[in-house]
Amino acid sequence: MTVRPLRQPKPEAASPLANPPGEAAFLGALLLNGTLIDELPALPTPADFSEAINARILALILEAHRSGNAVSVITLLPHFTGDEQNYVASLTADGQGLLAPQALADQLILLSAKRRRREWHLSEADACLDPDRPLSDLAPPAEIQTKTKGLAFEWAGDAKPVLDGAWLIEGWLPRSGPAVIFGHPGCGKSFFALSIAAAVAEGKPWASRYVERGAVIYVAAEGQTGFRNRLAAMIEAGQLDRTAPFAFIPTALDLQAPASPDVAALIATIAQVTEHTRQRAALIVVDTLSKTFGGGKEVSDDMASYVANCEKVAAAFDALTLIVHHRPKDGSASERGHTSLRGGVVTSILIEGETIKTATTVKQKDGPDGERIAFRLEPYTLGQTSRGTDVTTCLVDIMEEDDFPHTARDPRQDLTGHSKTALKTIERLIASNGTAPPASIPADVIDRTAIASVLAAGHAADTLTAELEGLCDGSPDKRADTARRTAKRAIAKLKDLEILGSWGDWLWLK
Repeated sequence: MTVRPLRQPKPEAASPLANPPGEAAFLGALLLNGTLIDELPALPTPADFSEAINARILALILEAHRSGNAVSVITLLPHFTGDEQNYVASLTADGQGLLAPQALADQLILLSAKRRRREWHLSEADACLDPDRPLSDLAPPAEIQTKTKGLAFEWAGDAKPVLDGAWLIEGWLPRSGPAVIFGHPGCGKSFFALSIAAAVAEGKPWASRYVERGAVIYVAAEGQTGFRNRLAAMIEAGQLDRTAPFAFIPTALDLQAPASPDVAALIATIAQVTEHTRQRAALIVVDTLSKTFGGGKEVSDDMASYVANCEKVAAAFDALTLIVHHRPKDGSASERGHTSLRGGVVTSILIEGETIKTATTVKQKDGPDGERIAFRLEPYTLGQTSRGTDVTTCLVDIMEEDDFPHTARDPRQDLTGHSKTALKTIERLIASNGTAPPASIPADVIDRTAIASVLAAGHAADTLTAELEGLCDGSPDKRADTARRTAKRAIAKLKDLEILGSWGDWLWLK
């Protein structure tokens, strides 16, 4: 019998198993963020790159890193000529590699292993026809076998306390993650956010707290004219130096859509700012959520993808993304929209007040809630129009603790047990089932300019009773009565503490 040799696949017909654009994107990420080399659990080697120029660039980057030298497009250009220099200069144009650098590195390593495996199979195909060759010789060498890559892990016994570097503003804003500042229109939240941004760009103490300096990128998605005037006033007043690493983006973005190109564009812009300033991106302010929410609906699960995108931006630079947002009209001390916003941020700050305003941390993931800062908005005249009209704006004046308004402690902070449960239930019901205050409630009983929604007291009592029934002790036939009495007492306590207002069969949050 004649044995016919197996047909070998032609190399040019096989899958290329290469991703040159991915190689370029990964190199761009390394050039834009030099700390990635130390942070990524796995790095490709020059031999893993399919393009020779990409392998050369990676080799130069790794060599500079081993020598302790900074590397950038500028330092690389002398090693190349002609069109190669243009290619090197283009690597940091869009910052796409910063979106998921480890996933990109893993893909390049995997493709390299698959290329080596294919080359081995092609070279060893003839060996399959040799009956005298041991089977052990036909197994791929260990270095080209593709194995599932495990996740990076650390031993618990090696953990050491993190004493420094956890805060951007000591005890107030953490170093990284998404955070939110919210309040009613006109409460001063954008002025307050700008005051924080200027302090970070300057690296100066703010509200008597230590501030870690870094580059600031402010997405001014609305009111660009007023925003420019505020910056001009801060510069004139000496609150912000003209050379501070502070850049702003005067346009609305879509940071909500899961695959929005604006997220990648924002990351690329931040990378350009950091490359120009040679400063770590420390703070990205997004002002406001509503102007950067694209076509999504704030009251839906769309909020979760928005928070995820803001977290992605923060993670790309180990920075803080600070979102400026609105408060519901019903007066509840929560952010407008879906609860996934409060659940997804590391810090939430409520701005309220009129002449004297307060900023209070209502959520602090790694610190105490209830931290408070008082401030005023001081009018500032920039000049006059051609018709002689004054052009004014405001500057934030942080008040010393001794000058804080002496107001009573918010009784909400001291609620426990069933009373706390009752308040949360009523807040939720007003947000979802509230109605405009009826004309039957006298004007001297309810302030309709501040209270937009009221709730039927019977609906509140029935819902709270149902929720408490499973928490009450006693036999099943008595639990309903116990829960009803408990709900009645909890609602009465909220009225006594003046947390709830009431008239007839209506309740509202004060």
